[in-house]
Amino acid sequence: MAKSSKREDGRYQRQILIERYSDKHGDEKRIVKTVYGKTLKELDEKEKIVREQIKHGIINSETKMKEWALKWLAEYKKDNAQGSIDNYRLIIEKHIIPAIGSYALKDIKPLHVQAIINNNWVHPRNCEYIRLTLRQIFNAAIENDLIIDSPARFTRIPTQNRVEKTVLSKKEIDTIKKSSLDLRQRAFVYILLFTGVRRGECLALSSKDFHLGTLIVNKAVDAYGTIKLTKTPAGMRILPIKQDLQDIINALPNGLLFPSAQGVPMNKNAYRSFWDGIVGVLGFKVNAHKFRHTYCTALHDAGIDVKVAQVLMGHTGLEMTLGVYTHADKQKIIEDSKLLNLY
Repeated sequence: MAKSSKREDGRYQRQILIERYSDKHGDEKRIVKTVYGKTLKELDEKEKIVREQIKHGIINSETKMKEWALKWLAEYKKDNAQGSIDNYRLIIEKHIIPAIGSYALKDIKPLHVQAIINNNWVHPRNCEYIRLTLRQIFNAAIENDLIIDSPARFTRIPTQNRVEKTVLSKKEIDTIKKSSLDLRQRAFVYILLFTGVRRGECLALSSKDFHLGTLIVNKAVDAYGTIKLTKTPAGMRILPIKQDLQDIINALPNGLLFPSAQGVPMNKNAYRSFWDGIVGVLGFKVNAHKFRHTYCTALHDAGIDVKVAQVLMGHTGLEMTLGVYTHADKQKIIEDSKLLNLY
């Protein structure tokens, strides 16, 4: 083991020989790496890491994060759906490269990674995606002997108060029913309201999916207007529908119910224009997912068992359904407690 010395600032230091070589004059030269530690134990641990890097040929590797992240995306994710590739690219180019793209992989510390996540604390879902992407990038770097440990291994998602999801009010539902939506707009909104399907699932529906008072859900449209099977087997389900909804569907032309102007499934831009038209008629801001949350809450209020609701909602796990049910119970407690003010 190399000798250690104590510095004036109280820390210990040790020089580790990386390589010996002869210059053009034949004189022997040495490349050394100096490590520092507050204690001899910390110094020993840092020396161990450096010697592992030397063993794996990593110590002089200058592969930059930007170079490796883009190479990882091109090689490891090339068979993913285009939407997935685009999401990874957005995270890499918007969040990772600006922060640590110029760093050599071996120089990136957990502190750097945690800072990227913390900077997005107001968007918990973004934090999860960023952490997932970084962990995959660093794990691939380990597999390729570029680093020996992942600085993303122990990163945490910042805690914050979650924004409670809201449901449509009775006034808003009455407004929807009395509105002057055209037939296709009304069909779309009513399907969301009375079946709780996801936006992409609704966009993929055709007239043949409605049969004998039921709706068969087994596919969805992605952001690019491509119809695919639902992401999970749980998404494939059969839902009961009301007769007045069936009557509206019967009045629409056969085939794809909600095509774009070109007669093909809507992509995200076509959908945005379609939905903006709906919101313009309704006169209040709302997104499609609020209808889904309203439907799940209606199942709770109707006394539907949570496991049955899970199937109807197409939730993979019971936790998500329970989350809505628990929120509905809390709201009921709050409303009931207001009655105490009458006494």
